[in-house]
Amino acid sequence: MYDFPVTLRPVTVDGMEVKRKKAIVRTDTKEPLAIVSDVYKIINHSEVIDKAQKYATLLGAHTSDIFLTKSGSKVVAQFTYKDKTLATRTGDMVGLRVYVENSYGDMESAKLRIGGLVLKCLNGMVMPKDMFLLNVTHKGDTAIQFPEPEDVLITFENSVHRINKLTNVALPKSEYLIFGGKGIEAQLVPEKILGKIRNKEGTAWDLYNDFTYYVTHDSTRSTAIGKLNRLGRISNWFEEQFNETKIH
Repeated sequence: MYDFPVTLRPVTVDGMEVKRKKAIVRTDTKEPLAIVSDVYKIINHSEVIDKAQKYATLLGAHTSDIFLTKSGSKVVAQFTYKDKTLATRTGDMVGLRVYVENSYGDMESAKLRIGGLVLKCLNGMVMPKDMFLLNVTHKGDTAIQFPEPEDVLITFENSVHRINKLTNVALPKSEYLIFGGKGIEAQLVPEKILGKIRNKEGTAWDLYNDFTYYVTHDSTRSTAIGKLNRLGRISNWFEEQFNETKIH
């Protein structure tokens, strides 16, 4: 349902047109999606996703899912490659995931992000900082350009060092609980996760999987795009908490 018509229309207040502003409006439902500048160029979801689906085949056999926000302002295509895996230091296998997204109202380029699927527990991941802009912005005429498939695979393979960094950080019971509490304070996971991690010890990778398991499997009220956004926030948070300068 991502292929719906949108157009730019004037923004008015009390019958007066607002200068240098336009509204993005779904013409099928008449619903306004965003207020943008008058230089904004619409890049249709269908253009991005249709090209993404063709591009996905260049990376190999895959399964795909497409997620849309309730209003339709953002679309995300998720492509999963279970035969393209990397092994962590502890032996966990992570399959490649590629996310392609487009947003109405966002001036940035359409994006391709690299993620993963932990095959043992089917936890989703969104790698921090592993993002390619598709060289098409909502204010220009540049054609959509996807990265070379080899660059995506190399970036995915290189991401294993981030996971191994987490496997190297031992967390005794007290620290496991402390960092769990910090994750709750950061609104990454709810307080009820304490029941799962209390009296538990392990590594930062174990705690990461506790967090991502909640989002992937237990967060029943979240939308698919909401879950992806939270997975990205979790990865960024762990990257910040356990970067090399903080590991002894």
